Amino acid sequence: MRILLIGGDGQLGRSIKHSFKKKNIEVIVPNSKNLNLLNNESIDKFFTDIKPEIVVNCAAYTNVDKAEIDSKKASQINSEAPKYLAMKIEEIKSFMIQISTDYVFGNNASGPFSNLDKTDPVNIYGETKRDGEVGIKSETNNFLIIRTASLMSKFNGNFASSIASKLLVNEDIKIIKNQKISMTCANFLAEGISSIIDLHEKINLSDLSENRIINFTNYGYTDWYSIGKKIQERLIIKGLLNDKDYINPIMSSEWKSSSQRPKDSRLLLDDKVFNILNIDHKRWEDSLIEIIDKYLILNGFINNE
Repeated sequence: MRILLIGGDGQLGRSIKHSFKKKNIEVIVPNSKNLNLLNNESIDKFFTDIKPEIVVNCAAYTNVDKAEIDSKKASQINSEAPKYLAMKIEEIKSFMIQISTDYVFGNNASGPFSNLDKTDPVNIYGETKRDGEVGIKSETNNFLIIRTASLMSKFNGNFASSIASKLLVNEDIKIIKNQKISMTCANFLAEGISSIIDLHEKINLSDLSENRIINFTNYGYTDWYSIGKKIQERLIIKGLLNDKDYINPIMSSEWKSSSQRPKDSRLLLDDKVFNILNIDHKRWEDSLIEIIDKYLILNGFINNE
C-alpha cells in the first residue's frame, strides 16, 4: 500500500510516521517545498509520479490569531488545497483522510457536538477548515474527515509542551478556565488513523459514519486551566517543581487575542466508531501524563526507565 502523508513534519504527522514503522506499507512524506499546497502544479506532479492509494492530509494553517490577518493564506491551505486534493483523489480513485477541527463549531450553540451537527465557526481559522470539509465533499465520495481537538504531544509547539517548559523555569502563567474543550493526544489519534488504514481495504469506511465524518479525541471533557493544573501536578510528582501554584485562572474575556475562541467546542464521541476500529477509549488525563513524561525524557529532564 502506498500512502502519501502531507504535513509529516507536524506533531501529528511525526506521530503517524512512528505508528507506520511497524507496518508493511510504503509511506511518502514530502516536505512543504517538495509538495507545495499553494501550487496546484506541485500537487499534480506528486499524484502523477506517486499515484497514492491513500492520502492523509495533516497539513493546515493552525495559527488561529494570524489567520485573522492572513486569511488568504489560511484559506489557500485549509480550504482550497483540500478541495484540490479531493479532485485529484477522484481522478485516480484513491482515498483521502482529512484532519479537521472542533473549531468548525462554537459560535452560538453549546457542545458536545456530534459529527452530524451543523457547523458554526466563530473565527476565520474555523471557517477555513469548515470550507475545506465542504470542498472535499463537493469533489469526491472517497474520503473520511476526522475532526479532532486540542492536539498535544511530546514535541514542541503545542499547549502541553509550552506550559511544561514555562513551569520548569518557575514562570507564573495565566490560563483560561471557562472554555469547554476536548483534548487529543497525537499518538492516540495516530493509532486511530493507522487502524482506519488497516480497515480501508476490508470494510466500507462509510460504515463509520453516514456523512463520512467522525470525531476522534481522548475520552472526557476538560478546559485549558485543568490541563495546566494536571501538568503542574505531574512535574511536582516528578520532583522537578516545588509545590507553589504557578497557574492563575482567568476568564476568556481577560485574554488579549486578535481572534475569538469558542466557549464550548467539545466533540461527542461515537462508541461505534471506536468499536469498529478496535480502539479502547483513553481518558485525556492518562494521555496527558504520558505526553509530559515523554516530553521530559525527550528534553533530558528525566531518564527513560
